[in-house]
Amino acid sequence: YCIDRETLAKTLYGNLGVPMAQGFHPDLFPWGYEDIKGRKQNIEKARQLLKEAGYPNGVDVELRITPPFPRLDLMAQVVQQWGKQAGFRIKITSLVGVQYWMALRKYTYQMQVWNLAKEDPMNFYHQALHTDPAKPYLGHAPVTGIKDPVMDKLLDDTSQAIDIKKRREAFKKVVLRCNEKAYLIPYMTQIGATMWSDKLKNFNPLKYFYGMQAFREAWLEG
Repeated sequence: YCIDRETLAKTLYGNLGVPMAQGFHPDLFPWGYEDIKGRKQNIEKARQLLKEAGYPNGVDVELRITPPFPRLDLMAQVVQQWGKQAGFRIKITSLVGVQYWMALRKYTYQMQVWNLAKEDPMNFYHQALHTDPAKPYLGHAPVTGIKDPVMDKLLDDTSQAIDIKKRREAFKKVVLRCNEKAYLIPYMTQIGATMWSDKLKNFNPLKYFYGMQAFREAWLEG
């Protein structure tokens, strides 16, 4: 309830930013659901929920970012200010390279803007949320570090559903629980494409989260 997805996406990325509340856009992928909507920003509601959760005086949160992703620092600062209004005292920590990716194995929140969309729902969601009993994870999810038997069952049900309709129904329960528990907080994705040419001019990828977004300001020299 702290995050205004629409404002965040459009302010930082203009028309390239698309507000999201799930990993797949319903207009582009069969694994997106029209009736799953993001929560509208409601700071008072966020304060209320924080109090009900046992934090009447607010709570300290560490938000980790990796600076090489352009504009990620600005995004973290925006979220930090929104969170402050609701009682979240957010500390932003910058980690580079292996430092950042190794930290994903701990259950602390990361400032990511990943496009979760893959060719199948079992790709990202399964990797991020399903537990692994073997070393080094020892019963926790490799990416997020969570341990949720209910989520394991929902993911297993999705993987075992052969019929597409039943698979969609099973996967929807995965997305809903993910949102309810805030294991992942998808709030935006970016429009882009991959291409390259030695005739490409005015290409400045570091201005954007993904280098491919810089193509809108580039041109081809004939």
